[in-house]
Order: sequence, then C-alpha cells, then structure tokens
Amino acid sequence: MERKTKRWINLWQILICYLSLSACTSKDQIRYEQFVITGGQLYQQHCANCHGESGQGLRELYPALTESKKLEDLNYLTCIIRKGGDKMPANKELYDLDIAQISTFLKYRWAKDKTITETEDVSKIQCAN
Repeated sequence: MERKTKRWINLWQILICYLSLSACTSKDQIRYEQFVITGGQLYQQHCANCHGESGQGLRELYPALTESKKLEDLNYLTCIIRKGGDKMPANKELYDLDIAQISTFLKYRWAKDKTITETEDVSKIQCAN
C-alpha cells in the first residue's frame, strides 16, 4: 500500500475513534461539567479566601462548607451569595449564571449532588433585603 494512502487511512481511523468517543458524552453531561469547572474557578476567585480551598472554613469566623446541609437549599445559597449575611459580604457583581455555576460546584464538591443548578431557577429567587 502506498505511504500516502496509508496515512489517510490512519487519519480516518483516528477521526472515527474521536467521533465515537465524543458521541458517548451527552450535551447535558458536557454542560454539567462546564458548570462544575467554571463554578470551581468562581469559587476560588470569590469564596476560597474565606471558606478555604477545601471548604474547611476558619473555625467560628468562616463556616466550613464540607458538611453543610445548607448547600442543599438553593434559596439560602442564592441569597447568601447575592446579599451576604453575618460576616459574609454580598457578591453583587455576580450574575445569576455565576451563582448557578458556583452552586453546581458546591453541590458537586461537598453535597455529593450531581445535578446542575439552572440559571433560570436562580433568577426566580427573591431575596429579602
């Protein structure tokens, strides 16, 4: 077989393998993984300074996230991120999408919940002043 033809066959085999493997991941799974990754980056940027990179908190000053049942409450989580509370400052510069991504990351990392937090669900939440 000619060298050029063999090279084209190898390229086609690689392309077919790539397409086969990428087809195994659904659009929903890819979107979920994007939320977790981006949420983790936003957590590092906006939350880790106080709550710690591992969510361990700092004694009584900043609560640990590692075993917090509050991570399961989207209303609480959205409002505490938006408005702050106790010693936590408000994060007014975050969009609903950012909060949804952070929430998805928090649930994935510490609540062992593998569901995505939808931006629409965050948008519907009304926080008290």
